[in-house]
Amino acid sequence: MAAGKLALPDEEIEREMYELARRTLAEHGFSNMNQQFAREGYQCRHNIGCWTRVPYLGFGCAAHSFFDQCRTMNPSNLDAYLAGEEPKTEHISKEEARFESLMLGLRMTRGVKDEDFTRMHGLSIREAFGEKTR
Repeated sequence: MAAGKLALPDEEIEREMYELARRTLAEHGFSNMNQQFAREGYQCRHNIGCWTRVPYLGFGCAAHSFFDQCRTMNPSNLDAYLAGEEPKTEHISKEEARFESLMLGLRMTRGVKDEDFTRMHGLSIREAFGEKTR
């Protein structure tokens, strides 16, 4: 593209191409979860776990973890990691956790079920975010 040998299609053609790919994949048993097409039972468990806020531990340089409402990020520089530099830590408040559950859940085609949200946070979506405003 930078050399002028390739050109991107216009937006309408791009939408048509995406819709054709989506239909073709669906016809062959691939479901769409956040633009990641996979056959039933073969979806990326890691991504689904992140989107549903399942705790996970990461080990090694640049690894991330999410456990007990705390997100940690190990140093991405190997020398810093080997020197024992502490990971960066982010404590997730209850309000941030509720926002993440909704925002990440909406990345999945199944969306966010109020009963799942309530079970996780002790509040319904409406109680957490109020009524829809225009």
